[in-house]
Amino acid sequence: MPTYTTECLVLARRDLGENDRCITVLTREFGKRNFAIRGARRGTSKVSGATEPFTRLKVLAATGKSLDVITQCEITAVYSSLRSTVAGLAGACYLCEVVDALLHEHDEQSAAAVFNLICHALNLMQQPARWPDAVMNATLLRLMAELGYAPRLDTCCCCEEPLDAGPAGFSASNGGTVCRVCSSALKDAVSLSAETIALMDLLGNAGAKVLTEIKPLDRPAALATGVIQRYVQFHAGRIIKSSEFLHSIRAGGG
Repeated sequence: MPTYTTECLVLARRDLGENDRCITVLTREFGKRNFAIRGARRGTSKVSGATEPFTRLKVLAATGKSLDVITQCEITAVYSSLRSTVAGLAGACYLCEVVDALLHEHDEQSAAAVFNLICHALNLMQQPARWPDAVMNATLLRLMAELGYAPRLDTCCCCEEPLDAGPAGFSASNGGTVCRVCSSALKDAVSLSAETIALMDLLGNAGAKVLTEIKPLDRPAALATGVIQRYVQFHAGRIIKSSEFLHSIRAGGG
């Protein structure tokens, strides 16, 4: 049975049979994959920790008929600071669910870039930040750009005209900002201030230092977060279940 090694990040897991688990992972070389881990649900298993979401692994896998099977694994990162708080846990789970929803299995085209992006985000999310959603929002925007869905923020997606200095709309179905004239005819258009649009543009390009130090006004921050998450969900084509948990944590000040 052919074997291969790869580095991966656990996105999700589910039970498989009586004693096994199936994990969905993001690999650096092969994109999203599903692996079986035999005996992972046994109480004496030494690999049960390797099935936890947002755990980073180095694995030896054997090619199988329906599922490849992990025969050896080494945990290389667990992002313990994120697991120590409810807010950190919620953010990391949300990010992994988004990646799982957006990526197709065995799509290797953006594998390395997405893997590096998400692992860098998890590392950065462990650092203190003045605005907890900054790294999350920036990562979502950059993930969408890497997958070819970068939202347009400088011109109207409908009429192609440059935006003026005032408020504009944002339409997920049309791919980004829309002018006030065009937005009036769109059911999903959300009104955004110029400050909110500028904040979204900054998030898509800012470095790590800016993301940990930025502290926007409450309303532009909340609008940017909501719009970005709705845009991601539109392209995912399904409800991101952990978004409600994340929202409740943020609303409660967590």
